[in-house]
Amino acid sequence: MPKQMHLSAFSHHASSSQSFGQWKDPRNTMARGYLDPEYWVNVAKTCERGCFDTIFLADAPGAKDIYGGNHRMTAKAGMQFPGNDPTFLPPVLARETEHLGFIVTFATGYFPPFHAARVFSTLEHMTGGRIGWNIVTGYMKAALRNGMAAEMPHDERYDRGWMPRS
Repeated sequence: MPKQMHLSAFSHHASSSQSFGQWKDPRNTMARGYLDPEYWVNVAKTCERGCFDTIFLADAPGAKDIYGGNHRMTAKAGMQFPGNDPTFLPPVLARETEHLGFIVTFATGYFPPFHAARVFSTLEHMTGGRIGWNIVTGYMKAALRNGMAAEMPHDERYDRGWMPRS
């Protein structure tokens, strides 16, 4: 049987992905387009024409604040900042494509289980079954400061993220 290659585009619903100062490059359409649904529709249609299987939308529900204990350098560099919630994109993009799948990062440590189940059940229906979930447990102190959850030790976060509760 011949081997098959699967392609997935990677992005953030932000002004830039992970490249320092990328937002300043005048050729960078993401810096201005990330707020425009038509920008994302163009990305999705381009991926589908290129025979990509999915678009992977990473998420960080808070600004990176490791350097200096705050988010100033993240904001100055424009690294995944500012960022929007990527779960709103797949239904829009699914209407404009036929086969492309969508994978969204969603942290179990920041949301109650019912909320996560409801979000992905809705996305499953709104995309015609073309949704995937990149499950992470969350580690960002910035998200905790934003009131998204209480801090939990590493192992407890993973227990909550992967083990059903009775």
